[in-house]
Amino acid sequence: MTYKRFFVWIALGLMLTLAGGLFTALPVLGQNNTLESTMLSGGFREDHVLYYRPVSRPQDNADARTVAYALNAAVPIYQPLFGSSGWLTDVIPFQVVFHLTGQTNAKAVADAVWLPRSSPAITALTGVTPPAAPLDEHVCFVNAYAGIAGAAGAIGSSTNADLDMAHEIAHCYQSYYIHENLGGPPTDWWVEGGANWLASLVYPEQAPPGNAGFFNYRLSVLENSYSNYYFWQFLASPQGLGSNQAAVDFMKTMPDSNSIAQFPAALDAARAGANATRLFHDWAMALLNRSLTYPFNLNEDDFPVISAAGSTSTTLQNPRFSAGYTRIQGFQVEPGNKAFIQVSGTDNLNYLVSVRGSEFGLVELTQDQPFAFCPPAEGITVIHSRGNGGEGAAPFQVTWGQAPSDKPCAPTPTATPNACIVGEWQVVAYPPSIGLAGVAETSVNTDDFIFTFAANGRITGSYTIQASSDGVRVDVDVPFSGTYALRAGNRPGEFVVTAVNLAFEAGGTMIVTAPDGTETDLSRAFYSSGPMDLWAPNGSLTCEGDTLSWDTVDGAGGFLLNRLS
Repeated sequence: MTYKRFFVWIALGLMLTLAGGLFTALPVLGQNNTLESTMLSGGFREDHVLYYRPVSRPQDNADARTVAYALNAAVPIYQPLFGSSGWLTDVIPFQVVFHLTGQTNAKAVADAVWLPRSSPAITALTGVTPPAAPLDEHVCFVNAYAGIAGAAGAIGSSTNADLDMAHEIAHCYQSYYIHENLGGPPTDWWVEGGANWLASLVYPEQAPPGNAGFFNYRLSVLENSYSNYYFWQFLASPQGLGSNQAAVDFMKTMPDSNSIAQFPAALDAARAGANATRLFHDWAMALLNRSLTYPFNLNEDDFPVISAAGSTSTTLQNPRFSAGYTRIQGFQVEPGNKAFIQVSGTDNLNYLVSVRGSEFGLVELTQDQPFAFCPPAEGITVIHSRGNGGEGAAPFQVTWGQAPSDKPCAPTPTATPNACIVGEWQVVAYPPSIGLAGVAETSVNTDDFIFTFAANGRITGSYTIQASSDGVRVDVDVPFSGTYALRAGNRPGEFVVTAVNLAFEAGGTMIVTAPDGTETDLSRAFYSSGPMDLWAPNGSLTCEGDTLSWDTVDGAGGFLLNRLS
């Protein structure tokens, strides 16, 4: 702490200790209706003036003290930011004249204006009673309306009276150090928004200001007013210009103009060596990440939502100097692919676009270069911001889709040599060399003679047939199982059998019915008639679509099967 700061706080402490503290011979308000004045101290000056009409309202005493305390709280914050370096840094170079109007105002708690001492507003006061001190050639004139300290039921009363008065004193500094005439609505983005931010430095416990709640990030900051508190807070942050001092230095570069057309160039010059495009993308990120000291309550449920299903593109747009957020959901990605998104038409319009998703984090997009990603179930957020540009419509294109990838979101199913063979097959023709050998058949029903080849190399099935010859009927129902292994052959549809195992399972039956109806159980004879692997493929088999065939090991003939599934 410098010696001069030490003496400032000693002086303030003494003033706060003495009889109401910050006033010089402050009379008790409420004695009469005559305009009176008293002097206030602040910023190493003791000639600030407070005019008041002491009517019988205890609230006026609180209003007067609110004004005095706000002055002495604001000057140590504002003066080092606005003033020059050196011994005079904390010395306020202008005089403030406060007027407790005794009237209410439905639209304002107070207002401030830079005036010559000969202005009608001031001479109307000084003509009633001599001023407490000689006035400077120009003064900052602050009207404070009744109830600023929050009187119950007072029109225009404020629960943040200190913050409101610090806001008006900030206007005094803007008028003295930047432009005497602060203009009208086209300047509100920096005049009112900047004053709200400055006031929050004085009374951070009362931040954010109530009127900051009207903030709309979708608008250009040139169109926001008091709610630009959030933008000026951003400018003062590490993500913005880096410090309170840097934000005030930028404020001091504002052109002396009441035309909105003069301010885009100022915003473009806010960061040395760069235009506003990057600044406003950082602004969009600060809002989304809620990284400001007093963050704006950005409700992501309010973001517009676009479905990626059934479409492949859309257009988005922002006003200049604004942020925007859009959610895209329902990406469709097949095995072997990744989703992609890309933007076009952004660079020449001063857009920057990033995407955020739980699967990949945050990625800034480059114009016309697709970004491949695996979409999370909840979709992605597109963060789009814009720097300088025209006031008209300026859409850019967003395109998405899917494409093959060597690192897909889901792998492509591996093609296996047995892909054609896998399934359920019905035997159409076969050599009856097992069980029916030597039987002069006339017909065989093979509707239930089934082979099932599984993808894992397993074989299951049932040798279930009914054969008839010369009035004799033979019913065979024997289950079987086994394993197989294949590799692709040299011809389309040819598969080389590298291993096969086939065996009848126990529990099967073979019943012969004579013409007179006599039944004979030949099940035991069936199992001894030969092993099933005699029917195994002789080296290869052929699978073409829904037809499967092979020649048997025993040389008795071949199998022909039709696909069931």
